Amino acid sequence: MADPTAELAAIDKEYQDHFARRPRVTRSLGKLDELLTRLQPLLAAGGEVGERAAALNETWQKERTLIAELQAGGDLARQAHLANALSNLTGRRYLRHYAGKSRRTRDVSMLREILTGLERWNRQMTAIARQWDHPVFADARARHAEQITVCQRELEAIPSDSAWASPSERASAFATRANHQFRWYRISFANKPRDSRRIQLLDRMVGELDEVHSGMQGLVREGYRDSSHLQNAEIVTRNLGVYRQELNQVRAAQAQNVAGLYGLLASEANSLFDRYRKEFAGQPRNTRDPEALAELCDTLLEVGLNMEDAQRARNDRSYENNLLVVLENLQMYENELERIVEARKPAVN
Repeated sequence: MADPTAELAAIDKEYQDHFARRPRVTRSLGKLDELLTRLQPLLAAGGEVGERAAALNETWQKERTLIAELQAGGDLARQAHLANALSNLTGRRYLRHYAGKSRRTRDVSMLREILTGLERWNRQMTAIARQWDHPVFADARARHAEQITVCQRELEAIPSDSAWASPSERASAFATRANHQFRWYRISFANKPRDSRRIQLLDRMVGELDEVHSGMQGLVREGYRDSSHLQNAEIVTRNLGVYRQELNQVRAAQAQNVAGLYGLLASEANSLFDRYRKEFAGQPRNTRDPEALAELCDTLLEVGLNMEDAQRARNDRSYENNLLVVLENLQMYENELERIVEARKPAVN
């Protein structure tokens, strides 16, 4: 027998790679049974190895039972998982872009979209629960309901937060909101094929930038004529025109290539997976740029949302496996982003 300590570490690593924080409805019970079988001889090893093997055996046996229960739900469990995963990952986006941030600088249109998505997916999970349910998804629905309430309250609080700001503070907030849209355009549209862009995202960006434009012009009419503000207002006016033209061109391009959308999205997802492997996988976390990974996460979620929108619009689930892969990888990237942020925190003496 190989060194028991090394053997146990190897088995545990395989478990972590295949099962830890991975969707249970897509896990292989055969693979888990293989790991449990390899674990059995180590239960008699004694000492620390035996104790650790016994603890893992107990945990993995419980996990096996849970996986089997969820997979017994068949397609209903799979659909509940998709809605739950989309809600979880959209919740991560909320935390990244809104939690602890100045309300008056937030992207209101994106918050509305987040809320709409959370409400729709929670309705889906509730409808599924009438036919099949499990405590895992019941807990998830309760958690998502709380997130919905948080988003609703945030939407209500944003206008009142801005109402008491000075003209210069409002001007700065409008500039920040505009920069959010410029960022989205850079990571999701610039030099990207129009026939695979998410129309709902660009439509949202145009709506948000239109609100910003109106607010900036309102300040000018009130007599606020700071030179930086006037310059920013010109930039917003110019970009708003560009985005509106781009929206028309994206719609036209997609109307001509309806059949090719799924293939383009799969290709984009693979490109993002490759980028993650090159820039983040196996790299020292304290040397990685969290903003770069946050952008990758935002971009990959857009691919997933685009896939989900296309499936819903066409009532076509033939590419659902691609969506599952996208969401599973995105969950891993979001987890890694948390670890990178933690690794880059200054040491406390």
